[in-house]
Amino acid sequence: MESNSEQTPLENQISMCELLATMLEDASHSDSQEGFFMAALMRAFASDSFAHRLFESQPVIKQPALLLAAAVKYIVDQGDSEDLGKYYPKYLLSGDVISPEQVLDDNFPVVVQAFLVKHEVKLRSLMEAHWYQCNPPQRVAQLAVGLAYVTQDWPDEPMAHIDVGSATGIGTLLGLVEFIDKDGATIVKARDPQTCVSTLLLGDKRPPADLVLPEIKERFALDLDPPDIHDEKMLAWLRACILPDVDSIKRWNKAIELTKEKGVRVQKGNAMDLIPVFEAKLPPGRPLVLTDTYVSLFMTEDQLVTFRELLAVIGKRRPVIWLSINAPMPPGPVGDHTTSGIVLDDSVIAREKKESFATLTATTWRNGIHTNEVLAFMHPVGFWIEWIAQ
Repeated sequence: MESNSEQTPLENQISMCELLATMLEDASHSDSQEGFFMAALMRAFASDSFAHRLFESQPVIKQPALLLAAAVKYIVDQGDSEDLGKYYPKYLLSGDVISPEQVLDDNFPVVVQAFLVKHEVKLRSLMEAHWYQCNPPQRVAQLAVGLAYVTQDWPDEPMAHIDVGSATGIGTLLGLVEFIDKDGATIVKARDPQTCVSTLLLGDKRPPADLVLPEIKERFALDLDPPDIHDEKMLAWLRACILPDVDSIKRWNKAIELTKEKGVRVQKGNAMDLIPVFEAKLPPGRPLVLTDTYVSLFMTEDQLVTFRELLAVIGKRRPVIWLSINAPMPPGPVGDHTTSGIVLDDSVIAREKKESFATLTATTWRNGIHTNEVLAFMHPVGFWIEWIAQ
C-alpha cells in the first residue's frame, strides 16, 4: 500500500480500513469465505464519523482500526450485542457455506454505528488496555516453506530458533507445521509433524519438490509485551483479534493448545538485548534461525541497520538465517527496499501501490557468505502464496 507522509493519523486509519477491506475481499485468491465479514466491518468504520473518533483516541502505532475491530468482537463474544452479533459468521458452525451477501444487508453500517455509540466507554477502555496482536498459524507454514527451501542443501543437523515479536508464541511451532496446498499436495514435510496448514499457491512457479524441514533443537521467543496465553481473559482478547470465522478460530485454537503443550515461554524484552542472551545458550556452531512476521516493519531505519549488523556479527560464529514476513517496504517517505535491505524493482513498487501483500525474505550468513533474497509474495493473512525464487 502506498505510504503518504502528508496524511493525518485519522486519514491514515481511514485509508487502512479501505485497503484492508480490499485485501480481505480478495476471494479470487483464497476460494474461501474468510475475511468477507471483516471487510464489511472495515468499510463501515471507514465511513463512520464515530469510529473515526475512536481511532483518534489511540496512537497510530497501535493500529486503531484493527484494535477497534478486536474490541467490538470481544464485546460481541461476551453476548452483549444481539443486533450486531447476528451478522457475525456463526452460520459456519452448521457446516453450511452461506455467502456474505445472504447475511450482510444495507442496514449493517447503521447497526455498527449504534453499537459503537452504545459501547463507547467499554470500547475506549479495551483499546487503551490492549494491543492488536494477531499471528495466524498460516504464517508459520509460510515461514516453513522459506526455511526448508534455504536449508535444502545444508548439512542435516539440528538448528535453534528465535521468534522475534512472538506475542502468543505460535511462531515457535516452526518445524512442527507442515505446509499443504489447497489441492492436498504436501509442499513442506516436517520430521515430527504436529499439525498442517493449507493455502493456495499462485503463479507458474512452485517451491522445489520434497522439501523437508530441519530439526529445531532449541526454541526461544521474545516480545515487548507478551500476553499470558494461560489467562482466559487474555485468550478471549487474543481470539477477538483473529478473523471472525469458524475455520480461522479453529486453526488458532489448535495452534494455541500446541504452543501451551510445547511450553516455550515468550521472554519480555527487545530483540537487541535478548538475542545475544539466547545465542549464548547455544552449543558452538549451532545454526540459528530467526523469524519475524510484521515486526521489523515497525523498526526505524537505524534500528533495522543495527539489527542486521547484530545478525552479521553472530553469523561470523555460526550459520544464521533470518526469515521475515512483512509488507514489501517499511512505511515512510523512503520506500524502495524491504526490511532486510533488498532494493525492490519498479514493478514490485508499482504493484505495492495498488495491492496489499507481504514479502517473504530470506537473509543468510554462512561460511563468510551473505545472501539476501525475496522468496515469495503472499497474502498478509495467509490466503495465498506466490513463489518467485529461482
